[in-house]
Amino acid sequence: MPVAARHQGATVVEINPDETPVSDWARFVLRAPSGQILPRLLRATWPLEETRNESGLLGL
Repeated sequence: MPVAARHQGATVVEINPDETPVSDWARFVLRAPSGQILPRLLRATWPLEETRNESGLLGL
């Protein structure tokens, strides 16, 4: 799917501690576990006040 998405003009971001066959197709490659990178990306992109719903969970 990432290769097809890239052919359609999508920006592919790979988040994986290891190189994969998708690595060559990805526009951005982040070498770390997703559990470490994704929370940091969310905090950097959206302030927590805007991304939490009433239950305190991310409500994107």
